[in-house]
Amino acid sequence: MAVTPMPTEPFALLGHNEISIADGTDAEKTLYGEIESLFSKEATLLQNVKDTRFRLYILAASLRKRYRIPRTKKKYDPAFHDWYGAKGRHLNRFFKTFSNFTKYAAAGDLVNYVATKSRTPADDLAKLPSSLGTLYELHRAKDALIKQKNEQIFWTLFVSTPKRKSRTDRNIKFDPTPLIHDEYVVRQDDGTNEVEPATTAKDIADWLDAWKNPTATQKSKSEMNVIVATIYAHRSIFSFNRQGDHVGTVDLSDITKLIHDVSSAFGKRDSNQFRIETDIDVIKKRYMKNKQQKHPARKILKKE
Repeated sequence: MAVTPMPTEPFALLGHNEISIADGTDAEKTLYGEIESLFSKEATLLQNVKDTRFRLYILAASLRKRYRIPRTKKKYDPAFHDWYGAKGRHLNRFFKTFSNFTKYAAAGDLVNYVATKSRTPADDLAKLPSSLGTLYELHRAKDALIKQKNEQIFWTLFVSTPKRKSRTDRNIKFDPTPLIHDEYVVRQDDGTNEVEPATTAKDIADWLDAWKNPTATQKSKSEMNVIVATIYAHRSIFSFNRQGDHVGTVDLSDITKLIHDVSSAFGKRDSNQFRIETDIDVIKKRYMKNKQQKHPARKILKKE
């Protein structure tokens, strides 16, 4: 999976001289102006969204580091609340809630950690998704692994997906598919391209739960765990031509109809005998992602 390296300098935490909320100072005006500008650029897509979001995360993390009172996780300097709230710059207009601001800060800590601690920071920054939720979950995972003295496992997530059978299992299996990856294009044997969606917050949370409690994932809470049948669809469901038209042998409507028919048949049976599970939400998300990637309007917007 080829990635385009990202510069590391803009994604390290800012020093105290650069993060100032003192009214009337050039540093304060510059800080607020940059936050306002970045939110504006993110909303109007005037700048690369990933660069914009990473910078916003870094600014939030730098503010938290500068104004959070030492030896406490929740309290901030009262002057910061005055500046942040309605009495001052009213940044809730951008961050919405203060709890959301702390998530931005946590994501910024994660971006800074990768930018300053990775052996290959430019490549690893490029692999990071830009989603606030995903980076927040990665921040939690990183902290949990460091607490367990498994920091090296965090870095393997950029090249593989580690799995273990128990907490003491030394024979860790490394799935070659990286857990941490941004959206990328995969060229198929038939010449078509497919978009592989970026890692989601759920992907990270599920992996962390399985890593913390590996034996728990092997137990089923349901007695309905005997696999009766497995249905596969042709992979060309995700294939689109350059005009954004679907060209696969099976389309999304075919799958939704099949699920409807199967579900209807199951509905006539005793619910204590069988249950049905589908991945239709995942399929729909990837289908729409590939369709948007090929849509002509996307190329026009990029050129503009």
